[in-house]
Amino acid sequence: MGQPDTVRGSLPADDVGRLVGRRGRRVRLRGGVVGLFTSGAIDHLFEDASAGFVDTVKAGWDEVSSTGEATGDLASGAWHSIFG
Repeated sequence: MGQPDTVRGSLPADDVGRLVGRRGRRVRLRGGVVGLFTSGAIDHLFEDASAGFVDTVKAGWDEVSSTGEATGDLASGAWHSIFG
């Protein structure tokens, strides 16, 4: 028929869309982890004003870890409720 849609005549538009989509998923994942880490660290600072740097960083990673565990538990529970 005709030539496929291209971006500036060099890359097929479908390939560009796939590349951008993959990059977007990674950015969203990193953004989510950064948000969880920051939330845990800031909460820890508000709860304990004399907290040290190491304790604050640990609280941030603990938040990321507990969210990951909760997500895994949710997925596992959903799987078992659907498939037995």
